[in-house]
Amino acid sequence: MNPPSDPKLKEQFTAEDLHELWPALSREERVLGFNLLPRLEAEEFFLDLASHDEAELLADLPAGERRSWMRLLPPDDAADL
Repeated sequence: MNPPSDPKLKEQFTAEDLHELWPALSREERVLGFNLLPRLEAEEFFLDLASHDEAELLADLPAGERRSWMRLLPPDDAADL
């Protein structure tokens, strides 16, 4: 599930766009959109998600990435997952 390599698409896609589209996207599309975000923007987006959306996104990410994102969560939020 690698993001498209088109640099123009990466420049144009924002966390705000992803928030708007999130409810209508499939889980695979959510991961693709998430991977288009720059790391700092992705971190903010991830921390703003509801717990069930964080859990779904984490489940759909590769194991190595999953660990990295889990470490961002406050301990009580991580325990909820």
